[in-house]
Amino acid sequence: MIGKILSLLCVAVVGTTNAAADFIIREPKFDIPEIPGFDMKNLFGTIADQMLTMTFGQKYTCEQCTSVETEVTEVLGALFVGWKPILGEICKIIAEKSTLTDVGCNTILGRYVPIFEQSYVKLMVQNHGVICGFTLQVCQNSSISRVEVGPIIDQIYQGMPPVKPYNPTYRQTYQILQVNDIHIDFEYLSGGIVNCKEGIMCCRANKTVLPGQNPVYAGYWGSLGGSCDIPEHTFDQFITFVKANFKPDYVFWLGDNENHEVDMITKDTNIQTTKILSQKLSQLLPTSKLFLAIGNHENNPVDNMDFNNIIANQWFFNNLTSDYTPLLTKDELAQIKSKGYYSTYVKERNLRIISLFSAPMDSINFYLLVRTYDADGQFSWLWNQLKTAEQNNESVFIIIHIPPGDSFSIALWDELFNAVVDRYQNNIKAIFSAHTHGDQLIFHRSRYNNQTVVKTQYVGPSLTTFSNLNPSFRVFKVDADTNEIVDYTQYRLDLTKYNQLGPDVNLEWDVAYTFKQEYGVPDMSPASMQTLWDTWTNDYTTMGKYIFNLWTYEYSGQTIDPRWAIPSRCYMYPSTAQTVKCLGILAFVVDQGDIANLLLANLFPAFMKFSK
Repeated sequence: MIGKILSLLCVAVVGTTNAAADFIIREPKFDIPEIPGFDMKNLFGTIADQMLTMTFGQKYTCEQCTSVETEVTEVLGALFVGWKPILGEICKIIAEKSTLTDVGCNTILGRYVPIFEQSYVKLMVQNHGVICGFTLQVCQNSSISRVEVGPIIDQIYQGMPPVKPYNPTYRQTYQILQVNDIHIDFEYLSGGIVNCKEGIMCCRANKTVLPGQNPVYAGYWGSLGGSCDIPEHTFDQFITFVKANFKPDYVFWLGDNENHEVDMITKDTNIQTTKILSQKLSQLLPTSKLFLAIGNHENNPVDNMDFNNIIANQWFFNNLTSDYTPLLTKDELAQIKSKGYYSTYVKERNLRIISLFSAPMDSINFYLLVRTYDADGQFSWLWNQLKTAEQNNESVFIIIHIPPGDSFSIALWDELFNAVVDRYQNNIKAIFSAHTHGDQLIFHRSRYNNQTVVKTQYVGPSLTTFSNLNPSFRVFKVDADTNEIVDYTQYRLDLTKYNQLGPDVNLEWDVAYTFKQEYGVPDMSPASMQTLWDTWTNDYTTMGKYIFNLWTYEYSGQTIDPRWAIPSRCYMYPSTAQTVKCLGILAFVVDQGDIANLLLANLFPAFMKFSK
């Protein structure tokens, strides 16, 4: 959502002078607003002209490059000095062209522009040389050095043992229930307007219908077709249904608790929502042991966290993570309150659960524009956890909110993560993620051939309906002897049916499919996933079931449009860099909504490390 809004903002600023920009937001072109005493066209024209010349024009000497960089720095500085009236005018235009209100737009800018400014000061003022010294490398720079990924990956692969085969015994299994992206809306109003014109969220009080449309009214149990999250009573029915029908050994709760009204949401809302959901999920205890990963919506502002500001993060690590107290052991709670990630060992399974925190690899965490390497030490910690697991012959499950490989994931972080998954594939049995709201697969690849599948990442669909999705969760069947995934069952709520039945019913989530039967594979091994990948790569028309499951709907033989198949297949790569290569020049056509995030994810050619 934030990436979409910022795409809209960027297009408004630069004037939308090409067709590609139109594709990003699917809106008419904007004119640059006239601000008295401020020539925005010349301002942005100067930056664009200079950057294009530096990137594609003649070779610069260090002195010439530094002169241009100084000019760019000064122009950007002028923007930050007077950004409120400038962007205020832009918000008026955005409000006219979208459902985002003028107040909401200004609120978002008020939260995020200062983060951009902080990154600008560090990059362009305090450490002058990010363009000439770091990016273009035409000058020596003593304050910014490059942390290259290649040598780190070489170290990761040292001592890699022979790959062990997929070897479940099938003697006994246990269950893992995965739920994610709940996005509960305590303000949901049955009978409210679904196709509303004000703000990000619909299905609430005081909303009016979009001009020229007939009103669509919110169903009691939730609503398809608009920007609506699930009501509290639907989540309560989910808890009731799980208690009545399952006794999972473990529950994976993979984050994103709050509603999507990101322009108005507060830290108190985040804390209260997480507290309420933790209390509700604690009803599944002690029958099930729960493990969790923190979502990007738990941050405030959404997606953004400054790992260099301990005081500013105290509300998050002290107050919000304290809400998890009913669900975690003292050791797990101590770890998550320190860094947002944790590791725990399940002795009876010889299984290590590693929960990762998405914020340090989130491509729209704008504090990371300075790209300090391993901002919170999480990657080094993960690597050490996997080394220990290998030494102790432990199985490993990795849980995380934002999937490595998604457009919200920094490409270089993805490369490092895929390397450790490939290197420690004997120990890592599966990766479980969330965030996209879709029912997806991501295939981690061999270092030597990115067409060779070595491990599967299971991306779970959301419990919320946002946007136009049937509430879903899944249950994995796991081999008790080897901790290998042997199948999973996808459950899906038929919202249309239950809204017609009304409030006086008990909700029943239907079995949408079981994986092996749905996709016609004998097992969940890398070889079976390789077969799926090869089949879908060679013939996109065979992807019908996968694409409609991705959207949480049943496939009924519809003709598969390549504009559906291409992005669906490209997002099976475990790195945004590989996704961009896969999409190629078609990115602006087949993946309009995510192109801004993909570009941000691939913004820098190397990590940065500052000497001061």
